[in-house]
This record gives sequence, structure tokens and C-alpha cells, in this order.
Amino acid sequence: MALNLNDPNGLVNLHNLAQEVENIAPDDKSVPIVFGWGAPLFGAINYFGGEIDIATLLANRGYTVIVASIAPISTNWERAWRDDWAISVTTLGTPHRGTTIIDVLESFVDRQLSAAVGLIARLFATASFYPPEKRAFDLQLDHWGICRNTGETFQGMLERLESPDGPVWKWLYSKNNGFYDNSIEGVHELSQKTINTSPNIFYFSLSFHATKPFPTDWPDWGKVALNEFPFKTGIPIPFLGQLTNMVVNGAWAFLPAIVDFPAFVQWITQSVITRVLRIQGYNMKLPSPGEYIPREDVIPIMMPTVYAMGGQQLTQAQREILEPGFEDWLQNDGIVNTASMLGPRGSVRNVSSLPDVDFSIPGKRGVYWHLGVNDTMDHADEIGIFIERDTVRPHTFCC
Repeated sequence: MALNLNDPNGLVNLHNLAQEVENIAPDDKSVPIVFGWGAPLFGAINYFGGEIDIATLLANRGYTVIVASIAPISTNWERAWRDDWAISVTTLGTPHRGTTIIDVLESFVDRQLSAAVGLIARLFATASFYPPEKRAFDLQLDHWGICRNTGETFQGMLERLESPDGPVWKWLYSKNNGFYDNSIEGVHELSQKTINTSPNIFYFSLSFHATKPFPTDWPDWGKVALNEFPFKTGIPIPFLGQLTNMVVNGAWAFLPAIVDFPAFVQWITQSVITRVLRIQGYNMKLPSPGEYIPREDVIPIMMPTVYAMGGQQLTQAQREILEPGFEDWLQNDGIVNTASMLGPRGSVRNVSSLPDVDFSIPGKRGVYWHLGVNDTMDHADEIGIFIERDTVRPHTFCC
């Protein structure tokens, strides 16, 4: 029977593949299943499963489960596994070729480096003041000195972390951190020192995006918005109401003819709102509109990053790194660019070309079998923090 791995929804292909493998795989529950990234966030949110503890569910069913204690901002060296430790690796929304979220954050917080480091130091001091077992979220950066020294007050710890020769500056400048390692430049640099895949491991990847195209046509509500323009009232001009209507009607007929809607939104964003913020002393730069905007069901905290990444243009250096085969790098899940999720360059095959699930046959290891793209989930959904309860519907899957 031919494999049914051609569904446009990658999640369906994953489900179908899992069923096929389950039918032929030996019932050996001693082979460990390894999850990242350690203890639940804030003591409640599991990295895989969100409000549901998938690791415990599997363990209760007799499987051997290991939850690796690695912080999300740890380096890729700290996240790595030994070649002879793994049989199969499956990645979900992983930045195999880097992500532009780092560029987005740097652009948004448009301030001097010293001020940015000071902000990071305050966040780190707050998160790492208590011992690891008492922290709501463990950054696992104690080996950098980003922790409380014996007898140190919070103010003393903060001053030490903020100092120019302090541990936060050293951590950032070392490039040994998850921010740089997951940037396009960082992933490229790491790929020059390691192999893309191991010939001994089966790889699978699943991609996601949480976007929809930015509207190109002027919306129907545009004229309504013009009617609500705050013209001054009380001005002793005869026929002011009629004059206002003439201005609105004229503008509505004129604007769409001389400027596209995305360009108009960009002008409002950069030339009006951002300028007002700067004049008021706010050191931030609002992202320009791009080709994509967030879907309505995106978790609110990720809507700004989905929007910003949907318009974050690559630098020339990044384009040179990603060439050849330059893809659409604007579609994203709020944290990772969809084009980056497939796998390392030159090591990806479409799962629809997988002839069978007999993994004893050569030629199936050492490549990433890409399961496809799911367009109903953002990065928070991927780990189980569902805002819409029907994000994944049971009837999505078929036999």
C-alpha cells in the first residue's frame, strides 16, 4: 500500500507517517524519547505540550522519556547530541538556517548598545537572583557569572551585571549564546565547523507559518476612516459640512490613484507615528509593513513579531549566505522564518518521495525528510499553548 504523505498540511503527513511506523515498529519502549528544554516555564508551561505534560503522559504509558535541561537561549553547542546517542531526530519550527527575529528585536529596540545591555542585565538579574530550584524560569547562565554571588544584594548583583566588564557584556560579545547562534550569520558560521547531518540518523522536519498576505488594495472602510478625520470644529466657515464632504470624497477618489495601500501604511508608520515617538523620547522604531501580517488567531504576544518578520528585509550579507536557492524569508511563525524550518541546505527531501517505511534500506538516513507546512499554528501553538482550542481538529486526520 502506497504511503499517504502528500497532504498540503504537514501535520497530517506526520500523523499518517506515525501510524505507518507504529504498525511495523517493534514494541520496544526502552528506547529513550528525548524532549527539550527542561523544567516547565514559570512552573506551569511545558516546552512540548504547553499545559499538557507530554513527557509524563508517555512515561505513564511505559516509554522511557528524558527531558533535557537546556535553556532556550543556550548555545547550539550546549544543545547538541552525540552521533552515537540518537536514532532519529524530529524538528518542529526549528531555525536550521537561522531566523530574522534577532534583527527584528534589534530594529525595534533602537537604542544605544549600552542601554540595551542594561535592559538585558536587569531582566537577567530578576530571573537569576534566586537559586535555580526557586526560579520561575532558569536561564542556566550561572557558569557565566549571571547569578547571585554569596551574600550579594539585588542592587549589587545588578550593578555587577550592568558593568562594562561584567558577565552580560562578556556573554553577548562572546557570540556563545542562543541569540547569535540562531541568527542567519551564526547558523552559517556553525555550519562551517560541523557536518549538516549524520549518516547514522533519521531526520524529519515540520514547518509552520502564522501569516496571511498583507492587503494590497485599499479597504472598503477607508472612506469611513476619512469621514472620521478630526477636522477642527467651530470654525466660522460657511457650508463647512459640505466642504468637508467634498474633501473626503475627493481624497477617497484621489488617494488610491496615487499611492498603494501598503505604501500609505508605511508612510503613516515611519513618517508619522515613529517620528512622534522619537520626538517624545521613545527609542524605538516601529516595523514597516511587509508582505505578510499575522493571522487573527495568533497569540497576542507574538502578533508584533509575526508582523515585523513579515516585513524584515534581509541584508546583503544575509542574502549572500542564503544563496543559491533564495526563498521567501518573510513568512514566519512569530519566532522562526518558515523557509528556515525545512532543514540544512542540501540535506532536505520532501517526505512524499519516501517510498516506504522500511528504514533498514540504505538511503533514508542522513537527510531531512520534510513533512510539509502547517498554516494553522504559530510558535506558541507548536509547543501546545493553544489560544484557539480547535487549532488542531481531530477530523483533520484521516485514515
